[in-house]
Parts: sequence; C-alpha cells; structure tokens
Amino acid sequence: ATTTVPIACPTNTTVNVTYTPIVAGTLSSDQVVSCINSLADITVSGYTGTVSSWQSANNPAFTGATTIAVTTPTLTTADMLPISGIKYFRAVITNGTCSIYSNAVTINIPAAVTWDGTAWDNVVGPDATTIAIFDDDYTSTGDLNACSVIVSTGVVTFLSGHNLIVQNTVNSSGGSLIFNDDASLVQPNNVANAVGVYNGGNIGNISYNRTTVPIRRYDFVYWSTPVYPQTLLALSPLTLSDKYFKFNQITNYWESVNSNSLMEPGKGYIIRGPQTYSISATAPFTGTFVGIPNNGDITTDIIYGLGTINLIGNPYPSAIDIDYFLTDAFNDTKIGGTIYLWTHTTQFNGSGSYLFSDYATYNLTGGVGTGVGTGVGASPVPNGKVAAGQSFMIEGSIPASTNQVVFKNSMRVVGNNGQFYKSGNTPTEFEALEKNRVWLEVFNADGLSKHALVGYIENATNNLDRLFDGKAVSAVNELSLYSLLENEKLAIQGRALPFDENDIVPLGFSSTTNGSYEIKLSNFDGFFENQDVYLEDLYLNIVHNLKNSNYSFVTETGTFENRFQLRYTSATLNTNQNIFNDNSVVIYKENNDIVVNSATTLLQSVQVFDIRGRELYNENNIKQNQFVISNLNSSEQVLIVKVSSVDGQVVNKKIIF
Repeated sequence: ATTTVPIACPTNTTVNVTYTPIVAGTLSSDQVVSCINSLADITVSGYTGTVSSWQSANNPAFTGATTIAVTTPTLTTADMLPISGIKYFRAVITNGTCSIYSNAVTINIPAAVTWDGTAWDNVVGPDATTIAIFDDDYTSTGDLNACSVIVSTGVVTFLSGHNLIVQNTVNSSGGSLIFNDDASLVQPNNVANAVGVYNGGNIGNISYNRTTVPIRRYDFVYWSTPVYPQTLLALSPLTLSDKYFKFNQITNYWESVNSNSLMEPGKGYIIRGPQTYSISATAPFTGTFVGIPNNGDITTDIIYGLGTINLIGNPYPSAIDIDYFLTDAFNDTKIGGTIYLWTHTTQFNGSGSYLFSDYATYNLTGGVGTGVGTGVGASPVPNGKVAAGQSFMIEGSIPASTNQVVFKNSMRVVGNNGQFYKSGNTPTEFEALEKNRVWLEVFNADGLSKHALVGYIENATNNLDRLFDGKAVSAVNELSLYSLLENEKLAIQGRALPFDENDIVPLGFSSTTNGSYEIKLSNFDGFFENQDVYLEDLYLNIVHNLKNSNYSFVTETGTFENRFQLRYTSATLNTNQNIFNDNSVVIYKENNDIVVNSATTLLQSVQVFDIRGRELYNENNIKQNQFVISNLNSSEQVLIVKVSSVDGQVVNKKIIF
C-alpha cells in the first residue's frame, strides 16, 4: 500500500511511503484422528512476512500456550506430539517488529490410557479407540486392544496365545516389547509402504520368539521374518555358516546364503539346527526375531511357470489366512492354489535329504498332514492359518505382467498362531463353503505313512480346479497315496456337488518297501457322517467298508495306479473272491526270508528254481494264505518262484534273492 506524509526538513514537503501489511495466512483443516487414519502435517499458506514460530494449547483462547520453535510453513506430526484428546495449533507470522497469528486448527486424537506398572489409570485399560501407553513393566493376562501403542519405558511381554491388536502404529522405542511363542501382534489397518519399507509407520524394535518342535542338528526349519531388519545369523547363531539356504526358483535347487544376509520380508529361508544339537536326540529350538514389526502391503518376487516352485513366507508377527492370500485378485492368476508346509516328521535318513511326504498340504478343500495317525511324530492337519515366522512352498502358474505376489494386512488374523510347522474366530467366507470330506491314510508297522484328501466342495468341479485340487509333491517317496484326475497325482481332490453316491475316485499307491500295509479312514466330515465309505481293491475284487475297519493288504515294491479306488456303494462287478493271478500273489524278500502271500486263495505248494531250472526248494500241502521260506541256500541271483493254489491254479514270479 502507498500513502503520502509531510516532512519538516529541509523544507515543508511530502513523500510517498510504501509499506506491506501483515497477512496471517490460512492453516490446513482441522483433523479428527481416529484409528483408521493417521495424523497429518499442518501447513500455513497465503501469508506475508515470515513464520517465526508455532504455538499449541489445550484451549481455543491459547491460554498458557506452548511455543514450538519451528520456522517453516509446515508443522510436522513429530513437532505436534504428544497429543491426547483435543489440541489447538496456530502459526506466528512476523513482519519486522510486528507479529500476528494465523487461524487456529484443532487436532483431536484418541485419549491415552497409561499403565503404571500396577494398573491402568482408567481401571479398565485401553480399547480400540484409545492409545495404550506403557510407563512400566507389563505382562499380558489375555488379549489387549488399542488404537496405537507407546512403550515409553519398561519391559512389555505378551505371553503365548495372547494377542496385541493395534489399529495403528506401535512405538516401542522407549522400552522393550516382547512376544513369546504363539503370541501375536495384529495391526488390521493397511499402511501404504514405500519401496523397501516394511514397517508401515512402526517405530522401535520388538522381540518375537518362535519355538520349533524338537529337532536334531541336521534338521532344517523353514523360516520367514516378521520383522525388519533381521539377519539369518541372529536368528540361529550356532548354526554352521554354510547351512543357511534359500530356494532358487530357476534352478529348482537350494542355494547357500551368507549368514549375515538380511532376511527379506515375504521370502522363505531354511536354516539347519544349531551345531551344538545332537545328531540323534531331539530338542526344541527357539529363534528370536528382533526388529521393527512388518506391516502393510508387502510384495515378494516369484518365478512363474507350471511346475516352478517358490519358497515364500508370512511376513507379519501374526498368523495369516492363506485362503485370502490365494484368492487375492493380485495373486490368483500367478500362483497355484495349493501350499506345501515342511514338517520334517520323518527321521533323517543319513544322506542329507528328507522324504517329500514331509510336506503337509493345504488348499480351499482342506489340509493333509504327515506322519502316522495322530501319534508322536505326526503333524497336525493344516488349518489354513500360516503362523508368524513360517515359510511355505507354492507353485508358480502362468506368466503375468508382474512377477510378484502381495501380502496384505487384510489377510492377518487374530490368534490361530500355534500351528507353526518345523518338523475360534468367526468362519471366513471360504471356511463357510459347504465341505464334505474324507481323509485317507496308508501306513505300515515301521512308521511309514502318507495321507490323501477327497472332498465334495461347494464351487468345485470334477475337472482340475486351481483352488480345490492340490498336486502330490513329485518325488521318490518311500510311500505314496494319492487320487488321480486328468493324469495328475493329487494329494487333495475337490469334487463337485451335488454328491452322487455312484461316484468313483481312482487312487494311486506306491512303495519302495515290500510288505504289509493298512489303509484307514482317518477322518471325515459333512454328510460323510452318515455316508459309508468303501475302498475297492481291484486286484482282489474286494470292496471294504472303511467305516467298519482298516483295510489290510500285502504289496511288492512299485507304483500301482489301477489297484485301488474310492467308492460309496458296496456293489461289485464280480462275485468271485478266489482270485489267483500275478496281481493277487505277492512275493518279496524280507530280511533273509522269502514271503509268499495270496490274499484270497489258500496256497497248496511253493517251489523255487534258479534261472537254469534247478529246484532249490519245494513245500507242499501248505493250506494257508501266506508262507515264509527261511534259510534258503542261495547266493544273490534271479530265482523263479512257482506258486500253486489248492484249486490247481499256478503263478510263476521272479525274485532277486
């Protein structure tokens, strides 16, 4: 602005004087910070002069105002804290010796509830609308809910099975925040992370403990980190330096990783047991993750292509619902619909490898465990909740525009964190699908076992379905049981509703060990509570009700994909039970004996000849289904065993003895 004023010297005259009035400017809008959004910076715009400082107060008149020594037009969230309840802010604008105030804005943050080492200051403690402040040591007595958490001092410990559910950020920089095995830190709200940022606004480290089932020195555990940064070495410091691995998806083989490498959230790793552990006796191992808890959307690279296996893992300090991971729109066209979880329930075989039967399997149809029955060494059937710290295998499906899958806060669940493989919430929309299932198990007296699942599931078809059919892991197993569909071997098969009792499901069986086995109905649900389940042995023309008892049979080594089938009626195609042929007569070596077995027909005689036709053994009038030849004088050679039935039928089979 310009005005004219008189001056007295040197003569009476006038001059023009220009001055600039102070304009206070305008602040950004008021904020009501709930537990679904975050505090934002305050900015002042449209002012003239300079920002000389800011002020805060607990009342709109700014009585007893506090000066904030910030001279920029932006007041950051860090400059505003601490806030509890309603707080008022304004900018101080200065021009020369004159100052003026901007308009005021209010920031409304949920009230804080403080733990003093003995009690909460509001008696009942925090909830999802209040901030929890820990000013002293605390040990959980159950689940705790809060809008956000501040550990200002002391040691805060959440015991096994307890959950800390925090809507927004966790700040543990002033003390220690510890989660024992099976405890959970759940943060429901999504936080958009920058590339390479995993903590989603969390501040300070937590300690997260995971305890394995008992392991030996040579056992490997499949890990995934719930915090960042975390090194492999810090997780298992007594493991030999060359026994940390990741899975190379391109070569389909394990690749050694430097022990000081950072574990990337969302990636899977395997680590051998501590060098101090026994090679025979087992003991639990507890690994401790120390870092900022991961939060928000976390992506991880995968390799595509049918048959391509990727090792990825849960990146959060809480369990995730794998159904939501498999069906997420970002993921569902890139990966198979079945996950494989390592259990290492079998004994180490001395060659540095384990059986692929050690992979428990899960998809939307259900889960298949490992080990014999529910006894010692058996793994629980996967329930679709992958625990914190757990990695798993998954197949890449088809090439896509991006080579990543994503984990989201929306996949996280409260509790369900105890099923961590090393060796009661409301059902989700996927768990609520109609499911009618039978679990089969084949096993022998030596502890070998394999499981298979067939289910009649809402939304499944009788063709191969990504989310309902899961391949049996392709490997040379000592024992396998699987269903067959479209030339695929399936650990899990989902079939269509409505159910037809005349449906028949072919089963495959293989074994590298001769001898006696049993097939049992290990579990069933849905309408199978009132539906009989039969196993048909096509070699012996037997239809056996598995609800009445296990089915016992004898087998030679090999793969048999036309012997067994699952059915739901007892009708047979042939009533002749006295079958005596190459399939029904089983001959095998057991220790230094030769075992001859005919399941449905009595044996009359057994003769043994060498390859030149000389008779080495002859036994007549046996009148039993099984006969054992002991103390046969023979060097290792091919022998011909001639077996005759009581009704005069003859079978000749070769055996190396």
